[in-house]
Amino acid sequence: MPLAVVNTNVARSGIPKDFMEKLTDFTVKTLGCEQKFTMVEVHPDCMMMRGGSTAPMVHVVFHHNDDQITEETKRETAAKFARFITMELKVAMDRILVLFIDTRCTTLQQTHL
Repeated sequence: MPLAVVNTNVARSGIPKDFMEKLTDFTVKTLGCEQKFTMVEVHPDCMMMRGGSTAPMVHVVFHHNDDQITEETKRETAAKFARFITMELKVAMDRILVLFIDTRCTTLQQTHL
């Protein structure tokens, strides 16, 4: 069950109307998950700065609970999502950050408190 949370300083008007649908489809294809369990949030117009610049940027956090994303695969998977975002939102690759959070780790920590 992946959840993709996309934060960007790109204006809402600059986000293609079908971006969430395309991101969902791309996530299903790339991670091999079921569409009915895939969630996407897009937060445009965020106040963001990286390296002292407010040029267009995107920060994506994928919350997941499976072994599809590992230490060995995370860089290649992040690069695939960055290329997708570059094509769809026209944001430079060096202005995209993709992070993965395995929610099984956070769930285990909370149940043992």
